[in-house]
Amino acid sequence: MADICEKPLYIDDTPAIDVEELKRKLYTLVQEHGVKFVLIDYLQLLNTTKGTSRQENIRYICQTLKAISKELHLIIVLASQCRRNLTNGSNVPVPDDVSLFESFDDVIEHTWTLYRPSYYNVFEDERGCDVSNTIELHRYNGKDFIAKETFIFDKSIPRLI
Repeated sequence: MADICEKPLYIDDTPAIDVEELKRKLYTLVQEHGVKFVLIDYLQLLNTTKGTSRQENIRYICQTLKAISKELHLIIVLASQCRRNLTNGSNVPVPDDVSLFESFDDVIEHTWTLYRPSYYNVFEDERGCDVSNTIELHRYNGKDFIAKETFIFDKSIPRLI
């Protein structure tokens, strides 16, 4: 953990950035600073004029970011908004709950969601720790694949354990 804390952090909060401008900035960061990991918050705030619909634009953005990732050997985590009302009637997200998932599920490699039991009045596990689950959502050959990981947040320690 100490290694991560000592690494340089670059933050760019350009509002409504165009994906082509983001691409130029990523090339510069990789070439000048050796950046290997990028977190983009979030997909729906990126812009492009390549498509005729928002769905086509989202697809183009995802394809562009995947190509950049491969070319620059860069890990890109792209946050996206989920639907506010989950489609399956449960509190646990499924692939269809990720906004525009069906339009780019063949482009992305992994889809993860954060599920917070505390939002549904489940506040801690048997040890008294806050619990949050991440759920990997993806489709393989038309079938949903769901894997679950549990992260425990200890209030007395400001990190994941």
